[in-house]
Amino acid sequence: MGEPGTEATEPLAAEARRRYQPNTVMALKRPDEPAWLPLLEGRDLVGGRPTAYVCRTFTCGLAVTEAEGLRAQLEQR
Repeated sequence: MGEPGTEATEPLAAEARRRYQPNTVMALKRPDEPAWLPLLEGRDLVGGRPTAYVCRTFTCGLAVTEAEGLRAQLEQR
């Protein structure tokens, strides 16, 4: 969740793209737009900061706002 291409959002997006992840979907939702994908419903910024959610088999992990936290969740695959 965040504005694409901004200094605040880019570290999370770059971390998500950093590794080869077959069979993975990455979706970006701007804070002011409605959820266009059911998985995005109820997901929003945390503390006004860009936020990533890693979901597996219809369950999402804790929201993260730092690239290091996203990296840790993605490495748990």
